[in-house]
Order: sequence, then structure tokens, then C-alpha cells
Amino acid sequence: MYSFAGNKNFGDDYIASEWIRFNKKSGYGKQILFSSDSTWLQSYHMQDGAIFNNVLPAIIHQHAKEMRENLGVERLSVAQYIECGNAAADFLIESDQWRGLIRNIVSLQACGGGYVNQIFPQVYSVVSMMKRLGERLAVPLYGTGLGLCPMDTTDSAITSVFEGFERIECRDRESLNALNETGGKIASSFGCDDTFLTPVRYAQQPTRKPTLFINIQSDSNAHLQSEILNRVQNLAGQLKDTHTVNYIHFFQRSDARFLSALKNVVDISAVYSKDQLYAGGLPFQQGDICVSSRFHLHMLASRLGAKGAYVSGRPGYYDIKHRSVVDLGSNWIDLMDESFVPESILSQSAPEMDECSLMMSKRALATEILMN
Repeated sequence: MYSFAGNKNFGDDYIASEWIRFNKKSGYGKQILFSSDSTWLQSYHMQDGAIFNNVLPAIIHQHAKEMRENLGVERLSVAQYIECGNAAADFLIESDQWRGLIRNIVSLQACGGGYVNQIFPQVYSVVSMMKRLGERLAVPLYGTGLGLCPMDTTDSAITSVFEGFERIECRDRESLNALNETGGKIASSFGCDDTFLTPVRYAQQPTRKPTLFINIQSDSNAHLQSEILNRVQNLAGQLKDTHTVNYIHFFQRSDARFLSALKNVVDISAVYSKDQLYAGGLPFQQGDICVSSRFHLHMLASRLGAKGAYVSGRPGYYDIKHRSVVDLGSNWIDLMDESFVPESILSQSAPEMDECSLMMSKRALATEILMN
């Protein structure tokens, strides 16, 4: 399995963890090799039949470094990244050091996330490496719960890298449409985020007041920070008699900046770290209100019944993510919409997601993969 697990983002780590848990609980007996160098995830799942090893992307990185040096360029094209991925796959299969591990692979999977796109062009090299491994080992290749936008649908190199998958499940309509627009022979389908593999891990809590949970990242909407702060402050003021205010970290480095500014204008009762959430579960419940720029907070909080407002940063990326959750029935609203007022959250309908059918479809796909 390949994902962005280990990059200190709660959503990516959560998805990896749920695949490991599902594999163990379902009794399929597969050993999962995650292409990620995450010592803390490794220690957390030491008894769960999972290995975290960064060899696959590390080999690609070395090939890419050598290609940049040979060409005298700072950045590679998508086609060149794909070439690096193919070379890395050939090296791994023929290497005395890695041949034994690689030849035990029975399937390959790019699991959920929004990391295969032109924002991270180097990831196309990982997908091409997986495709080449699948071809040479004669094993199936899957993509599950993927967000693939932004994508250049006219780039034949990108089209070719997705051909040959047993199935690519897209978690948003825009990604599915983009694959279809390439004109390639791609076995694509519409599905949902990989977090639907399991029920949301909920943190049991004593009876408490409703809470306003805040989580705003600074890496994708820096130009909006002052206006976001103003709107969050107004919302907190509107709710001061009925809700406590807590802050949630999903990615410490990029979430801390907004918290620092928020503390100057709003009384924060508690701050949750990513590690707390991972170990103890998520604290959201019906009656709570959330404001977040993060896709997985939007997804998981609404699955637990919380109302909320989202913030979209990068157009063509985060807006697609949040819209996909709204389409599933979160009923959240856009904090930055011109018509937004605090009262609009109070009057919004509670989330109405078809949790049962979404989990059933995700588990059916997972069973197909793990029984291979």
C-alpha cells in the first residue's frame, strides 16, 4: 500500500490505520507493507501485521535526483517522473537486497487521499512504479478513495500511468470525470473516502455543553487568514452563552499559526493534538459546531453528527474536496460565502449521510482487494 501516511497529517495516518485494523479484524491474514517511514505508526501497529518501510519512494527519490543532476534541471516533468518510477520498479525486482520482499507482493494499492495530482507531480512516479511492478509480477493494482484533481487530462503520460489498474475508485465526481476525459482505457468508478472502511473512532465523553471546534490551516489560505479570523470571532461571540470553544490540530505545523492568532480574540477551553485524537478518538457529537479548512475533519465530524462550516483554500483542490463531503450530505456551509452570517450555521440541517451504504460499498471493495 502506498499513501501519505507518516507525513504528520491526521487524515493520512487515520486512513492507513483503518486499513490495518480492517485487515486484522476481518481475518484475511495479509501482511501490509506501507511505503512510508513512520516509526510511530509502526510502533502503534506493531502487533497488527503491518510493516512501514520507505524503500519504494526512497529508490524513486534517488533515481529522480540522478536524473535532475544528469539533465542539469531543478524540476522534472511528469513524463520524467514516470520514467523514474519505471526504473525504480525494475531496480527493486532485480536487486538482490529487495527481490525477496518484492516477489512476495500479491497486490498493490494506492489507498485513499488527495495526493495523486499535479500539486505533487513526484507522486506520479510512485504510481508508475506500482504499475510497472504489477505488470512484472503479474499482480493486480488498485486505487481506492482517491482525489485526483487537479489533473491535466491532455497529458498522455498521466493517462498511461492510470491504465492497467484493476480499478481506480474516485472519491469525488471531478476526479472521475477527469479520468474519463483522458480518453484512456481506465477502469474507474465513483466511490467514497477510505475513512468509510470503518465507523468513526469516537472518544467517549461525559455529558458536556455543545462545543465549537475550530481548525484552520495556514498553508493553503494565508491570504484569507484575517477575514477567517474575523468570521470565526463573530461566530464564537454569537455562541458564547451556549458553546465552549476548543481547537483541533490535524497537522501541528500548519494549524498552529491560526491558533496563535485566535487565542488573542477568543477564549479557548482546550486544544487537542493530533496524537490525542489518534489514540483516544474524535470528540465531535451532535450539537457541536465545527469550522475547518481540512477535508477529513469535515468528513469525520459530520459523520458523527456535527454541523459546521468549511473553508476552501486552493481552488481546484480544496473546493472539490469539501464539495464532495457536502454532496454526501454533510449540509455544511462555506464560511467565506458572501452571504455567511453566524445564524446560518445555527439554522442549518444536521448532517444526513447514508453511513450504512457508504460503509458497505467501501468494505466490499476492501474485501475484493484483501481476498485476492
